[in-house]
Amino acid sequence: MLRYGKHPCPTRRPFPTTIWSRTEYERAVEAGVFGPGARLELIEGAILAAGPQGSQHFTGIELVVDALLRTFGVGHPVRVQGPLAAGEDPEPEPDVAVVAGDARDFRDGHPTTALLVIEVSDDSLRHDRTVKQRLYARCGIPPLTIPFDSHALAARERCTWGRPRGSAGDPA
Repeated sequence: MLRYGKHPCPTRRPFPTTIWSRTEYERAVEAGVFGPGARLELIEGAILAAGPQGSQHFTGIELVVDALLRTFGVGHPVRVQGPLAAGEDPEPEPDVAVVAGDARDFRDGHPTTALLVIEVSDDSLRHDRTVKQRLYARCGIPPLTIPFDSHALAARERCTWGRPRGSAGDPA
């Protein structure tokens, strides 16, 4: 049953906002309510649309995935923008999530937790560091937000924890 209440966004709205449960949201997705290819996620009961995927942002995601595959190895699928059934209501789609198990373990349902979630942030930095970070923390998932630096990507610098490799204090 849909619930009505305050929308998590501070903007005043003239009509009540529908608060969706994860179960309702998943049923609507399966029924094709939102159309094919819709980039949506359920955050604090609200269905939020993601903007268009820029090539630099996606390249940042791919670089993170490459590093995580080398680091975690077999038994830890690295999921790209896949749903995470994190609790009763939220179903975020982090840019990258590392989960335990085998990809086949999630054939009948999305993972409910992750070892690590990573948001590669450009225009979404504030949202990722506030709303999504709180959501992941409530679910016991350690989040890592990587501020996206298109200049570093353009220069093909290899970054470790936000510093170009070889900078002061970096052992490499």
